[in-house]
Amino acid sequence: MALVRRATFLAALFASTVCSRAVAQKLMQTTDTEEAARAGVDLIHWAEGVPDAGERIIYVRNISNRPIQVKSYEIYDCVAVHVRVCGIHTPGPLVLPGKTARLAIIDFVRMHRWSYRYRLNTAFVDSTAADTSHH
Repeated sequence: MALVRRATFLAALFASTVCSRAVAQKLMQTTDTEEAARAGVDLIHWAEGVPDAGERIIYVRNISNRPIQVKSYEIYDCVAVHVRVCGIHTPGPLVLPGKTARLAIIDFVRMHRWSYRYRLNTAFVDSTAADTSHH
């Protein structure tokens, strides 16, 4: 639970602070990655705001030593979000060990309260076991 709170805090920080992608990724790598690895998490994810662009980008990072396939992802409970991104998307990216991939770009309607949620369905490439994560 503390890991989720910390990731949520960092995502909110990125959304409210002018922050370059390189700085955001460095923060994620040095804080959440260490905690997530200790907790047995293999794939971390976060959303980063793009200053003055009216969008957020959802990223996934593989912190395991095995490739992970995002089999599908769903963006749902969309409010004031451009409709084309909402729904189920398949397949998602193949994320190699130690790599970060962009999952989706969320365009939202400026000057409105916007919100969305997303969930992932993932599996190790060399395994049939699936792991479903919600955010």
